[in-house]
Amino acid sequence: MIFKEDDFVELLLARNWKGFFSEMNDKYEDVFQVHSFSISSGEQRVEDVLNATASNLSKLEIQRIFENNTFKLTLNCEIREINEAFVKNYLKLEIDQFITKVLNKHLEFHIYKDDLTEVMNYRCLYKDVKEQIDYCTKENKKFTLVFVDLDNFKSINDRHGHIVGSSLLKQLSEKLIKYNDLNEFKIYRYGGDEFVFLCEDSDTSEADRRVNRVLKKLAQDKFQISEDNERSIELSVGFAEFPADGKTFQDIVDIADKMMYEAKKQGKYQTNIRIKRYKESA
Repeated sequence: MIFKEDDFVELLLARNWKGFFSEMNDKYEDVFQVHSFSISSGEQRVEDVLNATASNLSKLEIQRIFENNTFKLTLNCEIREINEAFVKNYLKLEIDQFITKVLNKHLEFHIYKDDLTEVMNYRCLYKDVKEQIDYCTKENKKFTLVFVDLDNFKSINDRHGHIVGSSLLKQLSEKLIKYNDLNEFKIYRYGGDEFVFLCEDSDTSEADRRVNRVLKKLAQDKFQISEDNERSIELSVGFAEFPADGKTFQDIVDIADKMMYEAKKQGKYQTNIRIKRYKESA
């Protein structure tokens, strides 16, 4: 898990604070109304006006200190019925709860993100597939798991070094995200040079259609190996459908992985990319 304080403060500044204070105004309309606000950390500043009609506004300042950053909120607030200190404490509590929610989401994102490729990781795959199994069992639906493996990745590492190999994996993930512009499946890094796609509400035929659209584009693309060296890549692909091919996380993963290796045995480099369904012999 990675927590970068500067990233988190940047994230806080980008939050929808106008929406947050509008909700506070609705929730505490008999107690106070925030009419405008400014939020700052260092030289960065966010300002907005919610309602400019009131006069005699009180200025409330609330600070939250992180290790290297001061997060300062200045609120122009109309106080109603209750004293200013009481309102300030109410707002402090609500702001702290809001910041905590943002922090938890920030940490959860890093827990489930692969640090190299920035797609989701194995931990997230396990969680999402388990949720899909529960949902599809209850609703009598299907989903398909697709294993994708980069052919001859070891030889690229051996010839050009692990830095080039890591760069290739990052390029691959970026292009997968780019070409999956319709968000027809979720993308995970399983480990090494293996990626997994989760096609929700999909049998293998529908998954093949979704994946094929993206991987055909990928097949026409070039990947930077060095400053003057670009090349295409070859992938092997395997499908497993729930519940036809397995009813547990491990069963589905094992079948998709096995089908991917069956695809490899059929002969990589036959075409730039070839997507097939492989069934075990009866």
